[in-house]
Amino acid sequence: KDEYGVTFMPGAQCDPFSTDDARADDVDELSGIRSDYFSSCARLCFADLEIEDLIEGGKRLVIALQEYIEIKQQAQTIDSSL
Repeated sequence: KDEYGVTFMPGAQCDPFSTDDARADDVDELSGIRSDYFSSCARLCFADLEIEDLIEGGKRLVIALQEYIEIKQQAQTIDSSL
């Protein structure tokens, strides 16, 4: 947040079918959704923003994700060389 000026919540925190005791392979009986379905998602709130702010926030989020991916790839390269 501080470096890029954008915030988001992990998608799993907003999962309506999540329970504290759910295992990754559990499936909700009503929805058919696996309990880990939202674990690789992000929840963004944009209900109260002007279009210019949405565009700027999107740009900042892309930059943050690109840098994150680069860092992860560098870490994997280092791990595989050890």
